[in-house]
Amino acid sequence: MPEKIHLSCLFCDTKFEIYNEINQFACSKCGNEFYIEKSGGVVYINPVNDINKQQIDKQYYQIKKVFLHLNIKI
Repeated sequence: MPEKIHLSCLFCDTKFEIYNEINQFACSKCGNEFYIEKSGGVVYINPVNDINKQQIDKQYYQIKKVFLHLNIKI
């Protein structure tokens, strides 16, 4: 039986189980598309288009700013 990977959508946090052989998928809830990179036993999911990546980067920096304000290290 093929191995499955457990992932979450970067935008809506929907949980997925996909087969290890899959290299690209779309979220069934929000429709965003991702491609998968595997390196050294680690699985990375990346938005297919740059607009989605920019949204994630913006969210990350907004969260980081709040953590810094609260003096929480990330």
